[in-house]
Amino acid sequence: MTKDGVVVSGSAVVVDLCTDSRAWDSYVSAHVPQSYYHGWKWREAIRQTFGHSPYYLAARTSESICGVLPLFHIKSTLFGGSLVSVPFVSTGGVLADNPIARDLLLAKAAELGRRLGVRHIELRQGECLSTDWADRSSKVSMRIDLPPSVDTLWRGLSTGMRNKVRNGQKRGLRAVWGGAEQLGPFYSRRFSEGSYPVRWRSGCCECVFDRAWQHIGTALVGFPAGVPEEVHTPDAVLDIPGVGRRARL
Repeated sequence: MTKDGVVVSGSAVVVDLCTDSRAWDSYVSAHVPQSYYHGWKWREAIRQTFGHSPYYLAARTSESICGVLPLFHIKSTLFGGSLVSVPFVSTGGVLADNPIARDLLLAKAAELGRRLGVRHIELRQGECLSTDWADRSSKVSMRIDLPPSVDTLWRGLSTGMRNKVRNGQKRGLRAVWGGAEQLGPFYSRRFSEGSYPVRWRSGCCECVFDRAWQHIGTALVGFPAGVPEEVHTPDAVLDIPGVGRRARL
């Protein structure tokens, strides 16, 4: 041990709150697509929309960042306070180059949780994590490899699903691409906001989607009919819980 951290390959590893968005994103970008929701822009989207306080922990040596853990303090009168990584999306948790950086980040998170008086810390890790923390499986993510072509994907659909697609096409259903400008026409059709406010969707558009495409919806006979929750990166199609909203046809 050193005064401030643990020595790894001759350099002390210390954990502190990160305020350097460029250094953070430079590290995170080397781990895409697994780290997509670790990006700094999600910090701003969640903070601006819901007001949850972000605590972005970074493990670093004297040369560079070697691990990150984005956390949000969520206060709830009903369930008590918690630290979540990352809320409102599918994955989060620790991203680290080595076990020492990972363990120091977890220890710092536990220390922060005790200081804030939270009841628990939730890591949406997306994979097994070697730790003595309790493991729960009440939330799951489903992933599927995309086939190399549209024809292969079409043949893989069930007969019932293909019939639903054909029925939509016959009724004028079509896919469109866009951003926040599509939200107004959609909600002007008297559709409810659902579990998440419109400002969450617009916040995602403003803070996140300049680096990705957003499949903002479909249109039926001239008006928006749905807002599927997905973004396209060069490596993956990712979902955004709470962004999706579907009109009844």
